[in-house]
Amino acid sequence: MKNIILALILILLTVITWGCVPTLHCLYSNEVTVYDPNLLGTWAEPNSFETWTLAKSDPNCYAITYSEKDGKTAKFIGHLVKLDKQLFMDIELVGYDVADSDMAKLFLMPIHHIIRIEYSDSKIVFRQMNNDQIKAMLSKNPGFIKHEIINDNVLITASTLELQKFVASNADDTALFKDSVIFVKQ
Repeated sequence: MKNIILALILILLTVITWGCVPTLHCLYSNEVTVYDPNLLGTWAEPNSFETWTLAKSDPNCYAITYSEKDGKTAKFIGHLVKLDKQLFMDIELVGYDVADSDMAKLFLMPIHHIIRIEYSDSKIVFRQMNNDQIKAMLSKNPGFIKHEIINDNVLITASTLELQKFVASNADDTALFKDSVIFVKQ
């Protein structure tokens, strides 16, 4: 149990730097997963040397490579989800280099990040769930979604179906999905 808590803390510390609210379970299921080839390609923030490359993987799935200026990379798997009229991307880390340490890898636990996306041929806007807004929602109604608070950050532990209902019912909440990053096609 102590190792699980430590692993969650390490993961959340990593997540804080990007600001996403992590989820223990995925958002996608066969019924809501969609695929759009327009997302394929390399994307970057304007004036940035960091890139996100999306390639086709299994049916209805994207292989995503994040590349830093110094050549370091991280590999993700992404599933595009359509809930009502809104699109979301469920992203999960699948490939990484943790200083080539097998011990460090023991402390990693798979989590998901849900990002609301809007895109055109040349631009993608990622809107991340805002941790402060989730905490405000939980302070008003602590039982509205299953969760844990770790180091003042929220980890959503709801099942996939509960998560889909929550995300769909809050898809247009601009306070919840207010943190945005804009990427342009390279």
